[in-house]
Amino acid sequence: MPGPLPGHPQSEGAPRVEVVERPDHDKDGTMTTVPQPTADTRWRCTLCGNLTRFDVTRSSKVVEYVHLDLAGEPTVEEREVVSETIESVRCRWCNAVDRIELVDRPGAGS
Repeated sequence: MPGPLPGHPQSEGAPRVEVVERPDHDKDGTMTTVPQPTADTRWRCTLCGNLTRFDVTRSSKVVEYVHLDLAGEPTVEEREVVSETIESVRCRWCNAVDRIELVDRPGAGS
């Protein structure tokens, strides 16, 4: 069987990508559990310290009551979230993905 094509990651001289294992990450480096903020905590980027700007990718399963007017325009009048999973969180300041931690909110517990 022929070897890898030129430029393929397994080719000689191609840069190697090293995955550092962490207990809260899969072998591919993705975060296994995204911590959920609570009434007393919020997210903080562990690389740059951002507390306010994040892109959140989530999957939701919802049941919606949709009302169509006589012209056929839909309006969602009720929405029930059956399940929701946060898949990843990206910091808007430094673009770090899934590098977040929970920190206390100002005035929490006082």
